[in-house]
Amino acid sequence: MMNYDDIRTKLLHETPFQFCVYLEMLDREYEAQGFRSLVECLTTSVTLGGVGLIESKIVDMMYYNPDYKHKADKLKLKLGLQQVAAIVPVLNDHGVRHANNEKGISKIGSNSKEYRIAKLKRDHPDVAQRLIDGEFKSVSAAERAAGIGPPLKSEVDKVVTAVNKLTAHEWQQVVSSCQHSI
Repeated sequence: MMNYDDIRTKLLHETPFQFCVYLEMLDREYEAQGFRSLVECLTTSVTLGGVGLIESKIVDMMYYNPDYKHKADKLKLKLGLQQVAAIVPVLNDHGVRHANNEKGISKIGSNSKEYRIAKLKRDHPDVAQRLIDGEFKSVSAAERAAGIGPPLKSEVDKVVTAVNKLTAHEWQQVVSSCQHSI
């Protein structure tokens, strides 16, 4: 088992090919080093005992090796919505990250969580901050608060949608069942 300093060195000096593996190891060690969260450990400067990574690069490095996508997905969940929202950079007017980040967030018009958060940060920074602060349980809830997300469907709308998907035979079963209940 590697110690904290060895893990930190690997994260800082090796290619991100096995970034997720070292991140999993770090996830088991950061609390013993006095950090409250994995993100705090990753973003605190090296001189203060952290890893010293730039927030906007963490998610990119997690997905560097496609063989570890399952690990990256698991770790991203571990980072949590608030942490991902804090890490994702602002989207510029052309739908890609600002100049200090060479990679774009998914693609223009994407429905990925990262793209939608980046767009919120650009177009509705006040709502994005509320998302980072934990006021919303989902990106969709934050988008609705900003006035850009679709409204929640009413129970009646959900039933109508479900009924419209029924075959003629299934509809007859529903009608028959309703008649027997009355």
